[in-house]
Amino acid sequence: VYVAAQGNPFVPNVERGVYRTRDGGRSWQKILYVSDSTGATDLELQPGHPGVIFAAMWHGQRMPWTIVSGAYEGGIYKSSDGGDSWVKLGGGLPDQLFGRSNVAISRAMPNRIYALIEAKPGGGLYRSEDSGATWTLVNASPSLWTRPFYYTTLGVDPNDPDVVYVGDEGWFKSTDGGKTFRSEPVPHGDNHDLWINPENSDAMIQANDGGANVSLDGGRTWSSQLNQPTAEIYQVAVDSQYPYRVYGAQQDDNTLIVPSLPLGNGQEWREGPVCETGPIIPNTIDPDTVYGSCKGQFSRLNLKTANEQQYWVGAQSLYGNGGADLLYRFQRVSPLEVSPYDPNTVYYGSQYVHR
Repeated sequence: VYVAAQGNPFVPNVERGVYRTRDGGRSWQKILYVSDSTGATDLELQPGHPGVIFAAMWHGQRMPWTIVSGAYEGGIYKSSDGGDSWVKLGGGLPDQLFGRSNVAISRAMPNRIYALIEAKPGGGLYRSEDSGATWTLVNASPSLWTRPFYYTTLGVDPNDPDVVYVGDEGWFKSTDGGKTFRSEPVPHGDNHDLWINPENSDAMIQANDGGANVSLDGGRTWSSQLNQPTAEIYQVAVDSQYPYRVYGAQQDDNTLIVPSLPLGNGQEWREGPVCETGPIIPNTIDPDTVYGSCKGQFSRLNLKTANEQQYWVGAQSLYGNGGADLLYRFQRVSPLEVSPYDPNTVYYGSQYVHR
């Protein structure tokens, strides 16, 4: 078994790299290590040749104020002896700033290797016809590697090496080996993974921020996600009503206000203020007033009237402005609290505490 380890995403650490176990996981050996800032983000074994391994190595680190994605030491590495030794691949791959990448191989043509690469210059979809010795940039469209630190999703049909799938905010399909792509419908955005049945390419499972969905017709239609309790709640708050309400923001969706017991009016939940990041917190005396945050933007909602006021504290958006230029550096999920002593006093955090 092989494992690609990114390690602690917030600090340099020696846990980054590729690991191998030969005893079913009882013990592990680190077999590829680049540096304490570069970990492994993808592994692919060449079909028919289990000793041939491709490893995507990524210099990635999450800072409070930014995301570091890419370095000169990143790249795609290949082993031909089960991980005992490795070589960094070139032959047409980007050789300057190399960010996150993903590799895909079809068993129908195992010498053809696809790689979706974040790089400056040279980002895009690459293809090799000789097991990684040489590479060609077949598609440089920015739509294929949007926000690569978060996506870089790549899949290839195990029975047709010309059918390639790429996922990020959208979902894309190619039938000509990656030269051209068309947008395909899926139930949700933010697409992260794909499994294709090796015995029947029409059967596939696709994963995204909304959950998982199944297709039995090659991706033309998909199953519902409404049967899955997959909401990711960032944090919760409660009020003092009876029955009390639970307030939370769910990732990649709206905010929710849910009663702890049935209210008898058929209302299972209602939408709260602002957006996915939250948090949302009720006024401690008047729960019809709910405060919220959305990626650094403050909001106040009146549940009786549905009137909501949203604004940036300091009248400056964190989007499109570098950290050095921001007056107040609010995080995507900014701390928010209501005073337990004065229900009309709200505290909100950037690099300062605001009241």
